Amino acid sequence: MKRVRLSTAHTSVVLLATLVLGGCLDIATELDLRRTTDIVVTHRFTIAPEAWAFGRGPLGTGQGMFALGRDDAIAAAAAVEGVELRRYRQRESDAGVTIDVTYRARDIAALVSFWEPRGSHDATARELVLPLTHDVGTLDADQIALLTDLFGTSRYTLQVRLPRDGALASTSATVVIERGRGRDHLASARLSQLLSGAEAVAVVVRY
Repeated sequence: MKRVRLSTAHTSVVLLATLVLGGCLDIATELDLRRTTDIVVTHRFTIAPEAWAFGRGPLGTGQGMFALGRDDAIAAAAAVEGVELRRYRQRESDAGVTIDVTYRARDIAALVSFWEPRGSHDATARELVLPLTHDVGTLDADQIALLTDLFGTSRYTLQVRLPRDGALASTSATVVIERGRGRDHLASARLSQLLSGAEAVAVVVRY
């Protein structure tokens, strides 16, 4: 069986809980690459109330599935040299839970090491490859249908701010690339498509 996990830095554990509740999680990453030092990365998780309750519930009902606490964010940054936690914010309401986690990477090398799975960097070509999934096998039709139902309309979005001549591309048609305002470039996909695709997916950033 294939288990392709969405791979913004250190977030794959979060997806385990979504397999019990459909359409309950959206993930967005913002990456500012206008400079190659002091790079800012922000992850935003928007989680439905019932999914959050499940993930934080009593032992035996999903406790620990959402590894999104402040201590988790601190530990993720501490595990990679050149990365520090800049900001953590958690907001809860009747509509759900929103968690924003902002990291600062010292340089592109630190960013590549922090990204999960690890990306690659060609400094000469000024090109950065950031994987969005792991590829560990194949899924049959029933498994793909199950993922599609479970994740519903849940989405992953990557917004990259680049220099004026920068560009964003994808290795798969699963990810839609579009130009936003000014120097913002957007990549987006349904979580179910990322998780059930036949191949690993990455974005290619030319800065």
